[in-house]
Amino acid sequence: MLIAAARLFTQRGFQGTSLDDIARSLSVTKPTLYHYIANKDEILFECVQRGLEALRAGMDEIGRQGLEGRPRLRAALENYAAIVTSDFGLCVIRVGEDALSQARRRDLRALKGQIDAEFRALIEQGMQRGWIVAGDASMAASTVVASLSGIGRWYRPDDHATHSLRDAIDHCIEMLMRGVLCSPESPVLPTAITSATASGWTACPPMRRELHFEQRVVRCFTSRPLNLAQMLAAAVSTRPDGEALVCDTLRLTWRELHHAAAKCASGFVKRDVAPGDRVAVHLGNSPEFVIVALACAWMGAVLVPISARARGAELEFVLNDSGCVAVVSAADLIGLLPAAGQTPLVRQWIAVDAPAGEHWVSLRAVMQAEPLAQPYGAVEEDLAVLLYTSGTTGRPKGA
Repeated sequence: MLIAAARLFTQRGFQGTSLDDIARSLSVTKPTLYHYIANKDEILFECVQRGLEALRAGMDEIGRQGLEGRPRLRAALENYAAIVTSDFGLCVIRVGEDALSQARRRDLRALKGQIDAEFRALIEQGMQRGWIVAGDASMAASTVVASLSGIGRWYRPDDHATHSLRDAIDHCIEMLMRGVLCSPESPVLPTAITSATASGWTACPPMRRELHFEQRVVRCFTSRPLNLAQMLAAAVSTRPDGEALVCDTLRLTWRELHHAAAKCASGFVKRDVAPGDRVAVHLGNSPEFVIVALACAWMGAVLVPISARARGAELEFVLNDSGCVAVVSAADLIGLLPAAGQTPLVRQWIAVDAPAGEHWVSLRAVMQAEPLAQPYGAVEEDLAVLLYTSGTTGRPKGA
């Protein structure tokens, strides 16, 4: 049932994942589903247990093969990635721990803790032998596990080429090797991996613990930009002609991407979007998403990304709950948006390709403005993005 629900959710969104939909996809009656729901704690726990047992078996096999160094780390990460992108991974990711009782949740965390400990031991060994930058092994292990779980949320065999999964894993490994994931106390690289520096990788900059967000202690880079707009400006200054955005045949340099974002930001300002205002982006994977996201950062608006799979009531709730004043949507997604009267705060309706309708304007028209020369002076704790949760156990919540 969990697998069927996960697959339906992936394909259809919330509106297509009712009990009736699940029952039809499994060719069973609703009373059968009620039986599974009544016993969900035990069923979900057993599902997670089977996945972790498969993961542990894979780790044991790696040990028997006698792999060491980078090959051993790669094999371990690929093993984990195979689990989280499987049907088991979809079940756990989509349902999570919230469906479990407190007792079962503790049991599940104990099981997961065993796997985290194995990863931590492997990373500690790598740090001692010099093929991973020395640092906080516990932080590195938890970050690697979280990164691979994120890959599980994103990767779909039907939508992505096989090399996409390997590229994501490779990126995770390189970040770990460089110390980006493990908060090294010193930017000095061990002798064993100085060749990586010579080939273009650099050491992780110095970091320190700081108090942010009231009472939260966070590891931070000692020297860092204050906001996303400064990061964009730095990229333009450092590599103006470097490749920044590639999508099919479109290729933009940092200078070109910044120019497009600054024009879009200026267009927002001319349409009464002010710093702190929420701008919803209802787009798929496209260059326009990146341009609008950077435009919001440049002029100080808060980006509210909404999944292209969102439907009807879900869209209406997010637009109203976030207080969006503008919506940017793809032409093929406009039919999913609520009517203007159902979202009274939205005053700007922008489409990548403007359809017929008096309240819509094209993104091309918005970007006809002169580039906004100076970015908004946001400080680093200002809100930049308001991302809504999936709302599997209730209404979505803005984070």
